[in-house]
Amino acid sequence: MASTNLIASLSKSTTMVSIKPVKYRCMTSAGMATMSPAAVVNKASDIPPASALALPVPTVVICAKTSIIPTTVPKRPNSGAMAATVLIHIIDPKPRLFIIGAVHIAQELVKLATIADFEITLIDPRDHFATKKRFPNCQIINDWPDIALSKFKFDKATHLVTLTHDPKIDDPALVYSLKKNIGYVGSLGSKKTHQKRCERLSLLGFNQNDLNKIHGPIGLDIKAKNPAEIAISILGEIIQFRRAN
Repeated sequence: MASTNLIASLSKSTTMVSIKPVKYRCMTSAGMATMSPAAVVNKASDIPPASALALPVPTVVICAKTSIIPTTVPKRPNSGAMAATVLIHIIDPKPRLFIIGAVHIAQELVKLATIADFEITLIDPRDHFATKKRFPNCQIINDWPDIALSKFKFDKATHLVTLTHDPKIDDPALVYSLKKNIGYVGSLGSKKTHQKRCERLSLLGFNQNDLNKIHGPIGLDIKAKNPAEIAISILGEIIQFRRAN
């Protein structure tokens, strides 16, 4: 990698500093490290001025993904230190996918989302369905969705699908997530089922703009029939949403 070669070529006197924002993983040549909340960034344009980072100099900061962004730390008054270039390398976190309901479609969706490098959490209070034997490759939480989801911080890289057809399980997840800053939200069911779902949510105070956030019926229209095909249509729609937003 270009950034690895760059680091290797730096002088041994260069101080390696990692600044790990709350939402972003950061890496130095020594691996993952803790980071100051003052450097939280959501995109390149949000990166604070280097002078605001209060870093020792010379310094290299690596905290990101597709490009190395050079900026300059000015000389500090009376410090005797030279100005230095800070290299900020952006590394995006994995997109997160919450799956509500340990159904057959969920088994296929976990397989596909794992290949697509999502961080997957399966939520279902029915512990006889949501087991490690049936779902060996994801985190499982056997609790009601609103309680389970309250333990996480949401952002636009967070996506949620409800698959049970059971309002007692699906609706609490939707009620919680629609109030948050979230990415894709989708719910399994026919047009008639989705209409009834929206009616229930309307009675709880959600307006049409809120309801329009729910992709329902879920998935791309590829005439999917079996669980694997439906899972493909769901993941395809999530990817389409992510890349468009």
